[in-house]
Amino acid sequence: MTSPTFILDDMLYILVLYMLSLVGRISSWLTCGRLMNSKERRTDMWLQYFLALLVFLNVHADDSDSFSIFEKWRLKCHVKQCARGWVCSDTSCYHFTEQKVTFAEALRICRSIRAELVEVNDEREFQFLRSQSYSNNLPSDFWIAFTDSFEEGKWIWANTWNKGYFTKWIPGQPDDYHHSEDCVQMCRDYDYKWNDRPCGDRRQFVCEK
Repeated sequence: MTSPTFILDDMLYILVLYMLSLVGRISSWLTCGRLMNSKERRTDMWLQYFLALLVFLNVHADDSDSFSIFEKWRLKCHVKQCARGWVCSDTSCYHFTEQKVTFAEALRICRSIRAELVEVNDEREFQFLRSQSYSNNLPSDFWIAFTDSFEEGKWIWANTWNKGYFTKWIPGQPDDYHHSEDCVQMCRDYDYKWNDRPCGDRRQFVCEK
């Protein structure tokens, strides 16, 4: 099911296109003092069919693995806002590191470049990080900003202190092995699902801004 937010955003694009069509018709009437002829009406009719088709394709886009037409448009525009070495998806830019550090160091390094250790807030973002890691052979196991260091069993995002409503745990995890696992990594060997690990382990990490 396509997110209502995306449908609303994309409908704004449709509205803009329709308004441009309407402006063209008004301009023709003002400058020529006449209504559209049969050829112009046919052109206008095909434009309306085209806009309707775009709406249909957008609403029925597969939400799990693909992006709708206007989401791709938005992503393409957003790429220009991401610095070199960063990868764009939706409204965020991501930097995949090769450096291996502790969880606390990952938080600090991301903030030093005006970013945050990545938060994974929904299936779309998880699939993006997963696909980037596979396709570019980027991090193996890497830190995300999920932790229960402040209160055992209460998993929150370290950047915002928000409760994590979306999770992607490996079956049987988190297990707090030896009562020392309070930070979370995405694991390549388990299709990038999540596992709790000691925060002092050294892992690659992903920054987001």
